[in-house]
Amino acid sequence: MAVLVTGASGFLGSHVLARLAASGTLALGLGRDAARCAALETAGHRIIRRDIG
Repeated sequence: MAVLVTGASGFLGSHVLARLAASGTLALGLGRDAARCAALETAGHRIIRRDIG
């Protein structure tokens, strides 16, 4: 199963993304904050940096 986590650069979204990845689920994060997206990528997560609002 693949999951898209919107708000992945936020507090809740980043934790959901980490939990999904730890369980072996293919998780892709969508976030706005460049620094937090970079940190998530460094941690090994797949991130798309976009503002859809």
